[in-house]
Amino acid sequence: MNNVDTAQGISNIEVYRRRIESGITANLEWLVQGPLCQAFSYSLLETSSNRFRSILTLMTGKAAGGDVDLMDAAVGVECLVTAAKTADDLPSMDNSSLRERMPSVHMKFGSATGLLVVFSLIAAANRCFARQAKVCQEHLEAGSSSVAERFVEVVDLVGRKIGASGACLGQYWDLHVAPPQPESRMVEIIDAKTGALYEMAAEVGWLFGFGELSLRGSVGEAGERLGRIMQMQDDVADRNEDAALDRPANLAAAFGCAAAESRIRAEIHEFELLISSMPFDSSDLRSLSGRVLAHFDSNRAAASAAC
Repeated sequence: MNNVDTAQGISNIEVYRRRIESGITANLEWLVQGPLCQAFSYSLLETSSNRFRSILTLMTGKAAGGDVDLMDAAVGVECLVTAAKTADDLPSMDNSSLRERMPSVHMKFGSATGLLVVFSLIAAANRCFARQAKVCQEHLEAGSSSVAERFVEVVDLVGRKIGASGACLGQYWDLHVAPPQPESRMVEIIDAKTGALYEMAAEVGWLFGFGELSLRGSVGEAGERLGRIMQMQDDVADRNEDAALDRPANLAAAFGCAAAESRIRAEIHEFELLISSMPFDSSDLRSLSGRVLAHFDSNRAAASAAC
């Protein structure tokens, strides 16, 4: 991917990001009312992530060939991602005071409210997915049974990827793993902690976009690989902080920044090979890969100083 392609890809990502931001803002009043509204809105808007997962949902839905707006599905994914991050910051977990340079939800509103926001975000995600199924029913030629089957698959997928065999398992390992661990085990933890949510995001878009079910596994694998890359980058950036806080589940801390950076480049290469082999237009996914690579290269100097 040359510099021109990378620049165009970054511009494309910003278009998707703005769509997601607008979609969240437009849905806030529908998603939450009452005294939790302020904390709920703060979690989604002020402690926001890079939106890569919800962007991934829109991208795979488009790649699937469907012409239905999948914003409800993307907002649902973003609610789940925010729930995971809000829970991760709680005093009983990582006890993080900041998220995206802003006070974490529990620091601003208290731990009890922070926990209620987590529950509220998960409930909101389910509502988003249900409304997405209704939108698909209204606009697609597929019969009601087909839409219902896809919705059931989404519910099952979400339960697996955020539950005790997915992100919750990854967080448990993150809290309790004892060093030293082999690299294969560290990657397994990364895949559960972060890869599972990216895999979920990719498959949600593919399912609601009515993509071919025979390709669902490959689409999910692409998402998981992207999540793996993102977490490995975070491990390099957070190496010193994680070491100071005695958090052993950090690839760069365990094996060194050079080894982690080499693995990141190998994972980016494998991701690009995977999406290039898929029988659909993968240009959007390639632009996401370009954004990740550009972010990695731009932060190498700071990361090297941390190492």
